[in-house]
Amino acid sequence: MPVVPFNMLFADGPAGNPYQPPKQDLRDTFNDLQDQVSAVGDQISAGDAASRAYTDAQILGDRAMLRKYAVDMYTGSAVGIECFGDSTENGHNGESPFGQVAEIPSARMQYLLRDYTNNNLITVTNRAIDGTRLTQMIDGTDGSGSLFAAKMAVSPALIITLNHGLNDCQNGVPTSLDTYRSYLVQAVKICRSAPIPKVMIFKTPNPIYAVNTYGLGTTDKANRLNDYVQIMRDVAEAMGVVLVDVNEMVDALVASGNYRVQDIVPDGVHPSQYAYQMIGQLTARPILHPQRGYAAHQTITAGGGVANQAPANSASTAEGTRGGMQMVSVATAVAKSIKQLVMVEDKGGVDVYLSYPLWTNGIASAGCTFDNASVGPINQNFVNLGSEIIQDHEVCVARNVPYGLHWINVNANVINSIAVNGVRLRPSRTKRQYTLNTGSMDVYRDAPCRNFTFFSTNADDTILLDELVVSKLLATDKNDINFDAVMNKGTRFVILGVRSGLLTGVSTLKGRMGLGVGTDNTTGFVTVYQLTGGGTYGATAVNAADFSAAKRAWRFIIPAGTNNLQVWADGSLLGTVAITVPFVGGNMGASAVAGSKSLTIENLRTINTN
Repeated sequence: MPVVPFNMLFADGPAGNPYQPPKQDLRDTFNDLQDQVSAVGDQISAGDAASRAYTDAQILGDRAMLRKYAVDMYTGSAVGIECFGDSTENGHNGESPFGQVAEIPSARMQYLLRDYTNNNLITVTNRAIDGTRLTQMIDGTDGSGSLFAAKMAVSPALIITLNHGLNDCQNGVPTSLDTYRSYLVQAVKICRSAPIPKVMIFKTPNPIYAVNTYGLGTTDKANRLNDYVQIMRDVAEAMGVVLVDVNEMVDALVASGNYRVQDIVPDGVHPSQYAYQMIGQLTARPILHPQRGYAAHQTITAGGGVANQAPANSASTAEGTRGGMQMVSVATAVAKSIKQLVMVEDKGGVDVYLSYPLWTNGIASAGCTFDNASVGPINQNFVNLGSEIIQDHEVCVARNVPYGLHWINVNANVINSIAVNGVRLRPSRTKRQYTLNTGSMDVYRDAPCRNFTFFSTNADDTILLDELVVSKLLATDKNDINFDAVMNKGTRFVILGVRSGLLTGVSTLKGRMGLGVGTDNTTGFVTVYQLTGGGTYGATAVNAADFSAAKRAWRFIIPAGTNNLQVWADGSLLGTVAITVPFVGGNMGASAVAGSKSLTIENLRTINTN
């Protein structure tokens, strides 16, 4: 039977006689169309990546395609990214010895993407050329030898990043704002219409500062650049282009007051090594962390789309934890890791605390890094407290962390498991002190000066104050705690308080004294207490006199790099005790050996110094 052309199926025939094809004609037409669709499908399924990418791009758009490529990364597929731009994309060093920094933004981006997704098939290639403008990149006059459109026609990359604007706004004859806008639009259209369509990511140029050392940064350039940055933002919004606001992040680093301009942009134009690393990490944000970030006082729970694990994910419920979730690695002797993303939106800086459990046969020494820098090992091995384990042990892994994307990696390769409950962000209390002989030194105040009173009802009653957190950084810092109190017999000041709960099932977290100092219930001798089990403690006296009757100035110090506790009273060192519990952080509070006890703490101050 004849095949009826599709455009005639319902066409009118002669006046008063509409064309009504026989049912068999309709059937043959449908079968013919189905065969054509199947042929196209077979071609795409056979591996025509260009056709598949083109079809997906037309239907989904940039943002949805970026999500698709993110999924491909997680599932182990090869995904290519190419980074175009000027010397700030090429990692030009703004200070002696100049040249290229050791880790340029594209290299840092590749490291983070590979590490977090456990996929070494992700490639991020640097295509930046020093001293070039956006117009030169598009027109092929940047020294590369070809038009940008020609490059995109043969590039296998699925994602393109663009960082141009600093040279476009330079003195002499700057690129006009209209031309800059027009060329941004061209760049997007070229990427979207390529044989293998590319997702474009705009990166706003970093700010210019009027640093006179080399004459690169001037006030007029700094002001003029603002227009180019805003145009890039406007074009991104109008065309649905993914935007990474590098300008905002670098400005936030300087505005935090924790860095000089020279620490971030040494010559006023080119970022420092640290800033380049932060830029590389932020560029990975649209892929790894498209959701909003977090600020101080917030908790980021594992298992919520911001943590990943190797060799396989095994998030589980943990009702007794603050967030109700945790990630636990496999208990086999293989390389394993748990990575947690930390997108900090708070531009004033936050302290980052890693939360994890401790239990019998946990790993005694798991590696821990923050932004790919080691912060020291963590110990997750401690005796079970009957049916309970230590939950939500909070340890500070980074202080005064700036706006941007960061990540924690806990790793080991022994048979025991590692586990992470999540991350908690606290307000950074960094202060800077200046002294005549040693210059400046950062002082971290983990708690404000405050008073509190504790009354016990039962034996071993303990209270922990959630806002009074104390933790030294894993590899550095010292703890220095000061307060005034009459330490009545049988009362104890909790230095490192921990919380325990059931391994699974709904439970109420219980406060326990992990490490504390008090006076013996009988003798009044000053004694150090360390948790050894459910309601049991190791006790070590540091003097042989009754110190319970008078108000004293107490001071407890854990020197940097040691596991020793120094106990001071009224300016005299009473003794030093080795810390045997694996606790590095915790909450301060109070405890008593029996009911009907009271302890009043006055003028409590805690200081962590580097």
